Amino acid sequence: MAEPAQTVKMAGFGYTTDLLNRTVNLAAGIVRADEGKAVTLDASANNQFKLADDGDPIYGQLVIVEDRANEGTLVGNVKLHLMGVRLPIKAASGVARGNFVIGAGAGEIKPQTADATTIRPSNLYVTEVVSGYATVYALNA
Repeated sequence: MAEPAQTVKMAGFGYTTDLLNRTVNLAAGIVRADEGKAVTLDASANNQFKLADDGDPIYGQLVIVEDRANEGTLVGNVKLHLMGVRLPIKAASGVARGNFVIGAGAGEIKPQTADATTIRPSNLYVTEVVSGYATVYALNA
């Protein structure tokens, strides 16, 4: 029989209110299959997010993609308060519990290394790694 401490799952534990989600503009090329991935600010337009590229700080998780082609815009819902959300891990990146993470490209994450000095230090730490996804929490959120 498993010890109770071994069966505790942290995913989804924390703040779950929709007040912490925001409707934003999305960069071209984002599709519904990208829902659940890590996003960062896209400086090319106001109030716009893009999938986290290699080395990008992570500002949220893409929750919903809505292609408003008839209006000529692509919008989505982004969870900005990252408390217990699951983000996809870049294959073979070595993400482990206790790591601080940054973008790895295509909305995936990787560990922040000591030589990643071109961005601000990550405040997202990993509490659980299961089947290609990491549960992350933000410090000082």
